[in-house]
Amino acid sequence: MPLALVIINSMKTAALIIGTFNPITLAHVHMAEIAKRQLSGADIFFVPAKDEYLLVKKGLSQTEVLSEEDRYALIKECVEPRGFMVSDIEINGVVDGRTIYTVNYFKNILGYEEVFLVMGVDKLPKLHMWYEGKRLIKENFFLIIEREDMTFESEASDFVMQNIERFRLAFDDGEYKAVNATAVRAACAEDRLDEVKELIPENVYFYLKRI
Repeated sequence: MPLALVIINSMKTAALIIGTFNPITLAHVHMAEIAKRQLSGADIFFVPAKDEYLLVKKGLSQTEVLSEEDRYALIKECVEPRGFMVSDIEINGVVDGRTIYTVNYFKNILGYEEVFLVMGVDKLPKLHMWYEGKRLIKENFFLIIEREDMTFESEASDFVMQNIERFRLAFDDGEYKAVNATAVRAACAEDRLDEVKELIPENVYFYLKRI
């Protein structure tokens, strides 16, 4: 009697959450949890940007930027116990920080057959204008986190709508939608850190209390 062949879908998938994480907040962690539910079996990575991006592209002052070493360490301490990973390829200069090169590294060097970029719906209007943005969209997949006040349809550009098959949607229940790192930094600078304590991971809170 011939053996039955069981074909298993073994496609290797990565989900990337790319950002400054200056500092990481519970909104970032919540995004990873949504990705975990939506993309079953995917390896979920946080990919923090270099200091140079925050200083030059974002225009922040040195006092407003947590060092890349500290940001990496805080992310790692926060997310690895939850089963997520952190990649230092942008911080260490393995890639130059342009998103398409980061994605291609995961595909061409790390061997992922499929890469999803996980991002909030607010990124959609200008997504096609990123460096090689149209190619990025055509060659990859996106998990877009919608909100009550901001939907895929309201924010998507014409180019995104023309490539709608590249996009998967998820919904943010709103628990952390008002959380952002800028507000956390401001609270820290104004000695109001306890006001945002419930919005940041515990390790980040104690780190900010010390600086």
